[in-house]
Amino acid sequence: MKRTYILIMIVSVFALLLTACAEKEDDAFVPVKDLTISPDFDWQASRLINVDLQVLTNRSEPVSHVVFELFDAAPSALSSPIAKGATDDIGKFETKLNLPSRVASIWARGYMSTIEIPIVNNQVSYTFGGSVAEEKGVYKAPDSKDWSFIPGISYNSQGLPSPRTNVPLEAEFLSRVNASLPEYIALDVSHPEYLQSDNQQNLKIDQAAQVWITFVHEGANYKNSLGFHTYPNGNAPQTTSEIGTRTLILPNASLQGDGGQLNPGDTVYLGQFEGGTTLGWFLVSNGFTPGGSGTNVSTTAQVYYSTPELNPEGNPADKQHSVMVFDSQFQRFLIGFEDLNRTSGSDDDFNDLVFFITVNPIEAVDFTGIYPIAGSPDTDSDGIIDYYDDYPTDPELAFNNYTYGSDAWGTLAFEDLWPNVGDYDFNDMVVEYNYNQITQAANRVKKVEMRFRLKAIGARKANGFAIEVPFASSNIYAINASHPGLFAMEEGSEAVMRMFNSAFDLIPQQEHFINTEIGMPYYAPVEFSLSFKLQNPINIVNVEAPPYNPFIMANRVRSHEIHLPGFTPTALMDDDLFNTGDDSSAGGNWFKTAENLPWAVNIPASWDYPVENAQITRAHLKFKNWAQSSGSSYTDWYMNKPGYRDSDYIYLTP
Repeated sequence: MKRTYILIMIVSVFALLLTACAEKEDDAFVPVKDLTISPDFDWQASRLINVDLQVLTNRSEPVSHVVFELFDAAPSALSSPIAKGATDDIGKFETKLNLPSRVASIWARGYMSTIEIPIVNNQVSYTFGGSVAEEKGVYKAPDSKDWSFIPGISYNSQGLPSPRTNVPLEAEFLSRVNASLPEYIALDVSHPEYLQSDNQQNLKIDQAAQVWITFVHEGANYKNSLGFHTYPNGNAPQTTSEIGTRTLILPNASLQGDGGQLNPGDTVYLGQFEGGTTLGWFLVSNGFTPGGSGTNVSTTAQVYYSTPELNPEGNPADKQHSVMVFDSQFQRFLIGFEDLNRTSGSDDDFNDLVFFITVNPIEAVDFTGIYPIAGSPDTDSDGIIDYYDDYPTDPELAFNNYTYGSDAWGTLAFEDLWPNVGDYDFNDMVVEYNYNQITQAANRVKKVEMRFRLKAIGARKANGFAIEVPFASSNIYAINASHPGLFAMEEGSEAVMRMFNSAFDLIPQQEHFINTEIGMPYYAPVEFSLSFKLQNPINIVNVEAPPYNPFIMANRVRSHEIHLPGFTPTALMDDDLFNTGDDSSAGGNWFKTAENLPWAVNIPASWDYPVENAQITRAHLKFKNWAQSSGSSYTDWYMNKPGYRDSDYIYLTP
């Protein structure tokens, strides 16, 4: 046994040494010219994603003007969307995003919920609502002794009640509900009138009436439970101990496919109630556990009530956890609940659970203190209500659509010796970019805003910078350039925006290179920008994704263009330069060597570039893995992660 143990130890140590050697070999410097690159690799660190979101009623009718915000990470209160738009007349919101290849999901915020949607085959698709799903499961009578239940109702293991009916939810009604309880917008911002202290939250009945409850939507991460209690009119309980019976209606108030099996429109009959009765509502926060008869609802989870005085917050202003408004068109009492403590952790949008109450006869209800469902202001009358509209007073503009985010930047890094190879430090010109394609209410691009930062000039040549945009010059107007003396637009079926003919017009040339040599003076990046409008707006799904077709012009020579690999030259390019020097452009495979190496890279982030004369593979250790795998490995090679870079060869701002 002892000898076997020693042998195992020797083998283990040897394996560790082999692993360490392999890791060391993996990080070993490989010159760029020695990389083995597939001729099909496009050198893109981002990918084009098609987004298709749809909102339908439970009878598959389209719901229009539902606004969605899209994020490339789970959004927080400080997150800004990378795209935004509204559903059209067929209930669809379609757009496309140029996302870092490392991003595997997007988050869609809107229609009273925030959901994560995986990217599958470069597609993001999701339908909110739609036809009622088939009923599932075996139904059993309630077996919980901790709660009261409606007589005659049974439940399956997911808390779905039976019997129930499914009533039609009209597109007009759902649109109004969505506008009344918008996702992630605090109610004191969207509808402060709903929170007035004299508003009634409970249903007061003056004469005998029948009551139904209908599930509309839920925007919660929890499996919440919904119930009701009753008390004599004018004699509301002041403490939870004064509540007589708490009756569960929906043990699991969660949507089909989102932790439950409820469908919008699912309706349960609560019974007939005598005059002089008030119905109050309660929500058990994350109270449901699947299994058994589906009535496994915690008795220790936090319960929030429609009667504010019964809730736990110390501040009276935070005690309200539900709102009730009346929709006179459809004769419904709409109720929205907040499922987190409002002193800490709550977003206060009151759409964690949304349902409505139907009463017959409606005249049995005392309407004192019941606020009518409010219209939402649309100052510019473009169909997008003000608190969703990024330009609420401009009918031509509605939504910002940023490349990577409002405060995020991509990076363009160039070598300037084309058609001859350079030193592969990709710092001859380094320009950061941020694009905003501003759309109208119908998701058509009306205005483009382009911001840039010139960060580095590791070159002696006076190189210019331009962008070929996917819009005809005849369609462009209202041009505003930050440096009008340097800017010019070249007309054509795809206009070229020349931002400057020499980078030294922005940062004066020095004896040393600009921001590429350690120990030399540092120069603050110079910002420059351009905006323009389109006479005829274009659907955003038909617009080439930013950064369009950027390029540099070598040493002030307009016809000597250097583009990203695979990108087409403009009409003014000197085609005689192709296939000279080290260039091997052929069959549309522009600006690549015979080994498929590029003269420029586009990085979907603000990038720390190599110091002067340091090849990119020496500074960014995973670049070679990414390139030789055709982009399938280390899709985040440019990030500052352990083992990803050698800081000795990276220029860092002093």
